[in-house]
Amino acid sequence: MTDVTLQRGLPTRRKIAATAGMFAILALSLPVNWVFFSAREGSIDDGASFTEEWLRGGRTAEITALYNERFALKDTGIDLFGSIAYVLFGEGRDGVLIGEDGWLFTKEDFETDKHSAERLARNLMLVTAARDKLAAQGIRLVTAVVPSKAGIYGEHLGGYRWPAEPAGRYDRVLQALADAGIPAVDLRPAMTAAKADGPVFLKTDTHWTPQGAAAAAGAIASVVGTMADTGEPADFRLVEGPSFEHSGDLLRYVRLGPLAYWIGPEPDRVVALDAEGEAAGGLLGEAEIPVALVGTSYSAESRWGFEAALKASLKRDVVNLAEMGKGPFEPMAAFLSGDTVKNAPPKVVIWELPERYLDDAQKVDFGDPS
Repeated sequence: MTDVTLQRGLPTRRKIAATAGMFAILALSLPVNWVFFSAREGSIDDGASFTEEWLRGGRTAEITALYNERFALKDTGIDLFGSIAYVLFGEGRDGVLIGEDGWLFTKEDFETDKHSAERLARNLMLVTAARDKLAAQGIRLVTAVVPSKAGIYGEHLGGYRWPAEPAGRYDRVLQALADAGIPAVDLRPAMTAAKADGPVFLKTDTHWTPQGAAAAAGAIASVVGTMADTGEPADFRLVEGPSFEHSGDLLRYVRLGPLAYWIGPEPDRVVALDAEGEAAGGLLGEAEIPVALVGTSYSAESRWGFEAALKASLKRDVVNLAEMGKGPFEPMAAFLSGDTVKNAPPKVVIWELPERYLDDAQKVDFGDPS
């Protein structure tokens, strides 16, 4: 895997003081846990001394079980060490990179290996195969590659630096799609411009904010509107809903326990967006479906408002076929083999593809167009 470059500065006095306090609390728990050591021989001795068995490794499982049973405040100790790593070194558990000002980044955005080019090439072939199968049904495909959070918010990486290999991946993907004749929307300009009005990615999560989703939807609408007749415009408009607090998926890699409130990243405050209005000719039923959306949790999760933003930007109804937790390729396979594409084919399919998923091995195979 690509090494993640990190430059550390000297710890501040606040960090040193907090770390000293956490070590003191941990030290106070040690006498409580002396029962673990005092009870060890009577619990596992079967003729050989504890020291001999420890050195030979013959009682590893029993020692682990005894530790889990008897070591009081074990979880507290883990939380404390997690707090020390976070406060003193700016580190979380494997999987997250701690940036500046409470920004968290997934390590997946930074990782490549010697097989990355091969996986990327195969996945782009899958996109081409999907385009061909849709074209055989008279359906146009538009791809929307969601950029990595690190590519949009590099200024908040702190001491980390995004390696050159994944940093150039987005441009390579767009070029490959263009070479294959597949419309691909570059979402970076719109999302970067929207940063001036508020976050376009969640600070503690891998996903975009409703505002980021709305910026992406506007860029996609400008492309879709030039390539296909999607019927009469509909009276959809984007409206703000209530704000809510969101503790993101990356916070599970920052183990701080009860100290999270005091020293941890603050949860995101999200302003929901929704689409008001009605499709031309009434609700969907026997009416044609002008646009279908296929993708990941970026599209499937209603809290991010991407479906609503597409409706408002396209002025068309959108059927959302995205799925949670399955990546972008499994939902597309399900769509291609399902009833919708046969019985009520849309004019356009918008395929939301997070950039980092294009470097993942896929189990699906769309086969030859038919």
